[in-house]
Amino acid sequence: MKRLKHFRYFVGVCIISVCTHIGYAQSSELPKTSTDIEFEHTLHSFNTLFFDDPATHTFRFKNTGAKPLIISSIKNTCGCHIISYSEQVEPGEWGTITIIYNTRRIGEFSKGLTIYSNAENSPHIVTIQGTVIQKK
Repeated sequence: MKRLKHFRYFVGVCIISVCTHIGYAQSSELPKTSTDIEFEHTLHSFNTLFFDDPATHTFRFKNTGAKPLIISSIKNTCGCHIISYSEQVEPGEWGTITIIYNTRRIGEFSKGLTIYSNAENSPHIVTIQGTVIQKK
């Protein structure tokens, strides 16, 4: 009787182990069904800029998901203008957001842009910083 009890216990453990392994293997093999955005960098420092000189920067990002990435809007909190951006980026492809900062304000700055998209990890914030000084 004791052997039968141990045998049942052993069979039960084996069944649970096999089922767990099968469930794990199936879940890790599922294809990605969403989209994600990954930036090359989220901070750009202009360092020192001269008053009224152009200050342009392009942020690059990659669609690391399985569906097309769609940028729905970009909100800025700074004296910058969004020149252009990739509205739709296919899986595995790169996109860009190009901005120009208004250097008509003397002093240090650190400003953010919030990027809204259909990515699971949306929104994203990228930052520009630097110091504007008077020309000599």
